[in-house]
Amino acid sequence: MSLFDEGTVIIVGAGASVPFGLPTGAELIDLIVEDFRKEAARISNLPAEYSNYASIPAIAPISYALLCNGDSQVDVNPRLLMRQLNDAANWLDLQTGDSIDDIIRHNPSKALMLKVGICHALFHKTYELKKQSRTYTLRTFTERHVNILRGSQEKQYRNWVHHFINLVRSQILIEKAEYSRVRSKVKVISFNYDGILEHILDRKWGGIENDLGVWSDYIEIVHPHGSLEMPEQVLDDELAAHLLINAKRIVVVHDDPVDSVAAEITQRARARRVCEGAFRVYAIGFAFARANVSLIGLDKGIEVDKEEEERSYGFDRPKRHYHYINFNDSFGLRARVKELCGRASGWPPEDDFYPVFPEEMTAGPGRLLEISEALIAGFLGEMPS
Repeated sequence: MSLFDEGTVIIVGAGASVPFGLPTGAELIDLIVEDFRKEAARISNLPAEYSNYASIPAIAPISYALLCNGDSQVDVNPRLLMRQLNDAANWLDLQTGDSIDDIIRHNPSKALMLKVGICHALFHKTYELKKQSRTYTLRTFTERHVNILRGSQEKQYRNWVHHFINLVRSQILIEKAEYSRVRSKVKVISFNYDGILEHILDRKWGGIENDLGVWSDYIEIVHPHGSLEMPEQVLDDELAAHLLINAKRIVVVHDDPVDSVAAEITQRARARRVCEGAFRVYAIGFAFARANVSLIGLDKGIEVDKEEEERSYGFDRPKRHYHYINFNDSFGLRARVKELCGRASGWPPEDDFYPVFPEEMTAGPGRLLEISEALIAGFLGEMPS
């Protein structure tokens, strides 16, 4: 098995960014509510006689993104900003939906507000403010070990993208030795808005003596939901404009990106083409939510090649495998993947489709399995020694 096999695809979900300090989809709603209230509190703490309106865009970037089209030159009554933020936080806190996607689906008029909230929440997990220069600087994410504060405890993770890079480099050499070329690209479908994977590849891929060219010669990354711009620096009074630009670059699962800013970077058709012939799927931090699964066609069966069946008398019928890391031995995740494999096999069982089998890697009850551990254990193939 090689990651360069034509029928192989890697799917990356929010869980893959957790070791870098980013929230899961379930955590995102509460984080946005908290951000709205924190910004309202900052405005509330301004003295009644406060007149330095030029500094308010840096204090209230969410408000300026939504109410002033990101224009930091517009003067707005701070009390109006505070009231609207608190109203938005209270409204979101009362919603029953478990995902931002679902909330937007049922409240389309709130889409821009919630997308700005997404961008703000992710921004503050990926940037650090240098107060003296009033500049936000992008974190590197490239260290060998990443220290992340989760709750009240600091946790250290081995950088799993390093393992991924090592594995791809090793398989490039094998490909060239066996085929004198690399047959295709490693195909990655990322449901994450952040560009942390690309950020690390940009900085760590070429750090060896063997010249393998650039990583994009060997790896294709597709973002069905769009992706954020992640410049090295953002001035604090430009953050509102930055949030607004990025809010227009992302789409949720039920959005139609046609004729939008996000259309050029939202590659849903490509993701479906990659999945329609996939015999081996490797999911990292992907929750297998039904809407996302259907979006890229993972629930579609692959019809049996009848002519090949006749030649082999049906003895060599290939099987499809959906491999996934079950970080915390989740029953719900296991049940979703099993049900999905049934549907993709042509459930109820039919001979017209190739069967699909779930392949789980987990550490068992009561123990968390980190991505780096799973890769070392061979989740994506044998690691180089």
